[in-house]
Parts: sequence; structure tokens; C-alpha cells
Amino acid sequence: MWRIAAIAVIGVGIVAQVAAFRFLNIRAETLTAPELVQGLEAAVNLLILFGGAIWFILTLEEREKRQRALDSLHRLRQLAHVIDMHQLTKDPTIVLDQHKTSASPERTMT
Repeated sequence: MWRIAAIAVIGVGIVAQVAAFRFLNIRAETLTAPELVQGLEAAVNLLILFGGAIWFILTLEEREKRQRALDSLHRLRQLAHVIDMHQLTKDPTIVLDQHKTSASPERTMT
């Protein structure tokens, strides 16, 4: 879906750029150097902004996929943390080593 939207926006943007260029009335005899520089600067700024918009739209799908992967990884990490916390009292070395401290929990299971 994002690819179709990206292609549509790029097509509309290119058509808009061409239409804007065609509406310009450039006559060499009435155009002064400062006006030419100002017009070229505006055209370059529009092209840069259009390029940024294209880049934003083309990377939108990739950023969405990356965010979903990071969310799934975060859920998996939460689950691993819960399992790890439940396993803290089930250390097999406790059965072999009978050294208890005052803070050791009572282990009734064999």
C-alpha cells in the first residue's frame, strides 16, 4: 500500500513541477540578473523540498516494519525477563551445595 502511495505522490509531484515550470514567463530581455538568481534559488529550494518528501515517503514502509520488529523484540525481552525472574529460586547448585545463609529462602521441594 505504501509503495502505491509513494508512486502516486511522486507522479503528482513531478506533474506539479513540470506545470509550475510551464507557467513561468521567462523572457531574456526583461529578466535581470538578480531576478534570475532569485528564481533559480526558489526552483532549487522547491526541488530540495520535493526530494525530501520523496525520501520520507519511500522510507515510510521500512520504518513501519522496523518499528513492528522492535516492538516484537521488546515483548520477547519482557517475556524472557519474567521467566528469568521466576527461575532465580530454582538454581540446581543449591541442591549440591548446602551452604545456607540467613537470607536464603526455605526450599521445601526435593
